[in-house]
Amino acid sequence: MQPFVYAEDVDRIDFEDEQWVDIKRRMSYGDIDKLSINEVKTLQKGGTSIPLLLLSIKAWSFTDREGKPAPVTRKNIEMLNLSLVTRLLEEITKRNPFGAEKT
Repeated sequence: MQPFVYAEDVDRIDFEDEQWVDIKRRMSYGDIDKLSINEVKTLQKGGTSIPLLLLSIKAWSFTDREGKPAPVTRKNIEMLNLSLVTRLLEEITKRNPFGAEKT
C-alpha cells in the first residue's frame, strides 16, 4: 500500500456532452480531518457534503453562461445539477468508504 495520498492523483469522471470532472483518487487523513464529525456522519448515512466536494474536485470542464471556465468554488458547487452531484458522490464514496467515524 502506498503510504501517501497525493492531490495530483485524480480520476476523471466523464459526463455527457464531453464534460468531465477530475476528483482526487483517494482522500488523505488530512482531508478527512478537515471535515467535521457531523459531515462524516452525514456521509455515512448517504447524505451530501459541500466540503467533501470542495476537497475532492480538483478540476472540471464546466463553463459559465458566457462560455468562460467556471472555477471550482462553493458557490458553483451549490449550483450544480443534483443528478451530477449524486454521480460525483457515488464515485467519491466508491473510492473512499466513510464507514469509520472521525474521532
